[in-house]
Amino acid sequence: MTPLTVNLIGWAGVVLVLLAYGLLSVAYIDGNSRIYQWLNVAGAGMLVVNSAYLGAYPSVGVNAAWAGIAAAMLVRLWWRGENAPMRMANKRSRPNLPQRLQLTYAALKNKRRELALVLQQVQKEQNRAKRR
Repeated sequence: MTPLTVNLIGWAGVVLVLLAYGLLSVAYIDGNSRIYQWLNVAGAGMLVVNSAYLGAYPSVGVNAAWAGIAAAMLVRLWWRGENAPMRMANKRSRPNLPQRLQLTYAALKNKRRELALVLQQVQKEQNRAKRR
């Protein structure tokens, strides 16, 4: 490979890793989505190639670990049967909370609405009773 090719591969890796981080940070994608993990595997893999060519072995190590973690997550997603190619973060959900807590939060919101309706009905009945 020519030095120009290796540098282009390295810069492409940087773009992919930063793209993954940026999309996750603005809650556009979910940290458990396949697209996030694939961006990390591809980007870190490209950085491994660039770092190895340049002899920057600490960078090879950290990027190989980064790619390995993302690859392990992809295997885990596949093993669990989560086949959605992209999982976009729902802006109305609480992306930093575990799924069980998100479900609990949604259930509590629904109960709050139900209680508000019951309270309105009780108040109407009280007003009717006062008029009599």
